Amino acid sequence: MSRPAGRSQHANAPKASTPESTHEAPETMGWAIAPEVDVDIPEAGETARYIAQMTGELTVLAASAGLETLGYLLAMARVEAELAARDAED
Repeated sequence: MSRPAGRSQHANAPKASTPESTHEAPETMGWAIAPEVDVDIPEAGETARYIAQMTGELTVLAASAGLETLGYLLAMARVEAELAARDAED
């Protein structure tokens, strides 16, 4: 006999505790670039063109896997990135 999805196997099983918040500042997770690191920061237009290219490829991948909603959202992100790239040129 199968059990309903999302239900505990035992009715009296203790519930798992969840932390109050799992969000951390990017700096504490190592995402921030240290001030002494010399990196070339791409311009907004270049970044937007790259994002448009990548989201275009991801859209095709999502569509080929039958992930319609994800493909749609990625396509919208591609359009937004293309608009941002065009605006950056002005």
